[in-house]
Amino acid sequence: MIAGKDRQRLRRVQILAAVAVLVWGLILVEQWWHEPPDDQHPLMGQPVLPEFSQINSMIDQIQIKLADKTYNLKRVESDWVMPEAGNYPVREDRMRELATGLETLSYAERRTSNPEKYGLLGLESPQTGGNGVQLTLSGGGETLQFLTGRRDDRLYIRQLDQAQTYRVMGTLPPFYSEHAWLDFDILNLESAAIHAVRLSDQTGLALYMNRPNGERGQRFTPAPPYQNARVISRMGALSTALAISRFAPLDAKPADALTTDPIAVHISETFDGLEIEIRAYQEGDGGWVTLTAIEAGEGARRAIAINQKAHGWAYRLSAYDFDDFTPELSSLVSWSDQDISEP
Repeated sequence: MIAGKDRQRLRRVQILAAVAVLVWGLILVEQWWHEPPDDQHPLMGQPVLPEFSQINSMIDQIQIKLADKTYNLKRVESDWVMPEAGNYPVREDRMRELATGLETLSYAERRTSNPEKYGLLGLESPQTGGNGVQLTLSGGGETLQFLTGRRDDRLYIRQLDQAQTYRVMGTLPPFYSEHAWLDFDILNLESAAIHAVRLSDQTGLALYMNRPNGERGQRFTPAPPYQNARVISRMGALSTALAISRFAPLDAKPADALTTDPIAVHISETFDGLEIEIRAYQEGDGGWVTLTAIEAGEGARRAIAINQKAHGWAYRLSAYDFDDFTPELSSLVSWSDQDISEP
């Protein structure tokens, strides 16, 4: 009995010793990760880019270099575009966020000057495969360069010619996805607005489906001249009919860069007379579409606004979204020979 109690005491002592070792280990790791902040360094509270306000209007090129890719933002007259996407327009809100962030960044605590610790702050040079983001802003004969990185919700910077790193106050937009900079705010159609869809597929079949005026139900049925067709996949028909309401491009390029012929046509009609024609292309790097809006009468302003953004461009979609624009019609409906026609 006594021996059993001794074993229990020994076990508790071993557990407490292990916990103590773990705690000390965590303390040492934390100390290794973070050098003590120095609130008295001369740059504390000063702007990171004091010259930015003076040269902002002259900057016409911004390069974002990552370990695995480099992309650019270029000013063309009063607009910003991305050369890597065929000079596709860049989001104005992102550019405002970037400009405001660069102008208001200020130094906070001084952090490590040990290159072995740069990676912990996201400040390893991408030139050597590191996890930092190198920004280069140029224009008017001036160039600004620095590295920025993130850890949790904190932002850090390092000047390229200096070993010292700093935490900074302020915000910058994310840089790791170049496609997030592209302006894909092209159309905004609610699913309830869609009245009908006209389809033609790569097998040569055509189909027209609609739902009655005044109804916003979840069922699209074949309409003349295909009224005798029978829907065999109600969910597939619904997903295809409402595909335009989920239009979400992943990338863009000039339409004249497409190398294949269209494999399908998908035309959505709204209850109030707007038509959106999608032509689908299966390219080597995924599914791409072009978009054209058609509208008559005074309301044609919507079509004009859509076409001003979409004309001349092709958009890459996810495989799932592309499939919704390009189904084989025989997977959605079955019909007799007299119901089958070519587009």
